[in-house]
Amino acid sequence: MADGKLFAPPSQKLSIYDEEDSKVVVDEPPTQLELAIRKTRHEISKSFSKTNNKIQKVVDEWITLEHRFKSTVSNYVDSSESLLPGAIYVSIAYFTGSILFKNRSLLTRIVTPPLFAAAAFGYMYPKTSQILIKQVPGAGDLHKVFKTDDLDQMRKDLMKKLGFGEK
Repeated sequence: MADGKLFAPPSQKLSIYDEEDSKVVVDEPPTQLELAIRKTRHEISKSFSKTNNKIQKVVDEWITLEHRFKSTVSNYVDSSESLLPGAIYVSIAYFTGSILFKNRSLLTRIVTPPLFAAAAFGYMYPKTSQILIKQVPGAGDLHKVFKTDDLDQMRKDLMKKLGFGEK
C-alpha cells in the first residue's frame, strides 16, 4: 500500500465454485451378492419377455378367431336386420320358456327355452332365419313354409302396436 491504493484487484479472477478434487475411483470387482442379483435380474427379465411373447401370441390367435367368427356370421346375417331390440326379445323369450316350465319334467325344462328362443328368433329376424334354414342339410323345402315378406310385415305391425315404430 505504499503506492497509495486501498484495493488492488487480483490479477486472476477467483472461481465462485469449489475446486474439483481429483477423486480416485477404485474399480472393484463385483461381489458374489452383486453377481447373484445381476444374474437373477437377467433371468427374471428373460422370463417376463417369454411370458409377454406367449400372451401376445394368445391375443393374436384370439383376434384371428374373432375375425374368422365375424366373417362367418356376416355370411349368414342379413344386413337389413338390426341387432337390437330383436336380440333382447329373443333373450326374453328364452327366459320366459325357462320360467313357464320350471316345475315340469327335466326334458321339458331343457327343450322349451331353446324352442321359445328359436320361435322368437324366426319372428324377429325373418331374413336371417331363412338363410339359416337354407343352410341346414336335409331341410329341403322347409324354407318355403315361412314366407319372409309375411313375417317381416307381421313384425312391423307388432312393433308399431307396441309403440316402437317402424324400423
